Amino acid sequence: MHKYKILKDVELVIQCYKDDITLNDIKKSKINLIKDIEFNPNFKLLIDIRKARYKLTVKEIKELVDFVSIKLKDKSLKRTAFITRTPHQVANTSIYILNKNIGSGHYKIFSTIEGACHWLGIDINKIDVVSSIINKLKI
Repeated sequence: MHKYKILKDVELVIQCYKDDITLNDIKKSKINLIKDIEFNPNFKLLIDIRKARYKLTVKEIKELVDFVSIKLKDKSLKRTAFITRTPHQVANTSIYILNKNIGSGHYKIFSTIEGACHWLGIDINKIDVVSSIINKLKI
């Protein structure tokens, strides 16, 4: 399952994945996001996968990288922070980030919302708002 929220005032897109996620799930979520009228590729992206279970092979992760680098080249957000919980999530996300085809964006993995928000440059006074939205999206 996937949900997202665009916070225009913070210039941030929050995406939350839950339960099993497949290559097709991620592709659909990316396409739906960029079709959103409020989407702005100059915003930062916070992806929370702590409640998700990757159902992707290494080959599928590489296919996802190709999809992002070719289909979403001009639509990719400038800076992306991933929030993970398990070593498996970190490993799969690292494979994605380390792939050379992904482009010039900046990607980093975190275990806390606070760390991710700090790296993204989110005002410290907005972190509670971001946390609250993430909790609502994960329901």
